[in-house]
Amino acid sequence: MKVLRNLCLLMILALALSACQRITDLSQDFDPRLRPEDQKYQAVIDSHLAKDSIYDGPATDAHFTALPLGMKVRKAIVDRKVLAFEPTPAQAQKLLADQEKAGQEALEVLLSVFLPESKWNDLERANPTYRAYLVSPKGQRVEPFDRRLIKERSSINHTLYYFWGPWDRLYLLRFPKTTASGEPVVIDGKCSLVMTGPPGQAKLPLLWD
Repeated sequence: MKVLRNLCLLMILALALSACQRITDLSQDFDPRLRPEDQKYQAVIDSHLAKDSIYDGPATDAHFTALPLGMKVRKAIVDRKVLAFEPTPAQAQKLLADQEKAGQEALEVLLSVFLPESKWNDLERANPTYRAYLVSPKGQRVEPFDRRLIKERSSINHTLYYFWGPWDRLYLLRFPKTTASGEPVVIDGKCSLVMTGPPGQAKLPLLWD
């Protein structure tokens, strides 16, 4: 009887160890933490994201999340694309060269916008409900010369623009680098994005580097 009891205990222990090992394997397979490459990418992006909201009492009238596309952010985007697609060295170099060229031509901002009424989320139209401006540290402002709606919620866009909420619309805004008087918009790596509309105004400080 004692031998049988010991055998039963050994079987129970073996089953318990097997279950623990299986739980460990499952925890590794379904680890909710970000992969190292995404942690590295999001650390760069998070340090450049700017957010502001407009409220009507407890209700949200508008929520804005902006990402200025300075060279540090652009390089992080290129590096993440390279990890995703494994291009040839020449293709990777072209990706970076294209980003450098875009950065030299204009000040570009990715803007994720949430509005309770989607019909007012129309920043790409000729007369949008909200208007966007970049304001220099000296108070001079410029309007975007190009406003594009990004529609494709692809896997790579989901990875790169993880701040793009499921009910948001994502825009690419392109601004001149100098004001009408020839003054730079960005001074010491800083300026602000101002969003203004009927419910009020939001101000998002942007960091360019």
